[in-house]
Amino acid sequence: MFIPLVLAGNFLLGEGDGPAPAAETVFDLKAILAPPLRARTVKMSAKGDIVTEEVRFHSESDGGKDVEIFAFFSYPRNAKSLPAFIWNQGGLGQASTYWNRA
Repeated sequence: MFIPLVLAGNFLLGEGDGPAPAAETVFDLKAILAPPLRARTVKMSAKGDIVTEEVRFHSESDGGKDVEIFAFFSYPRNAKSLPAFIWNQGGLGQASTYWNRA
């Protein structure tokens, strides 16, 4: 019973919101979000009620050369909001629509 009393005491004293969120220290989010995405659909297909777009978007510039990312973006046909699924294969694997159409 000790813990509920401590929690209730903290709440009553105005400390019930918990600790402040930790500052982001791993990623420089402002730098990551700064470049324009310049997203474009390369190809679009459908399987049943799932639409899949093959998309490319800007990631960063490397010595004046644009680095683009490829991804599959899938969503229900006629969707107005979420859910959506983005699959971006990293490493040496081959990207496919297996996970976003399963």
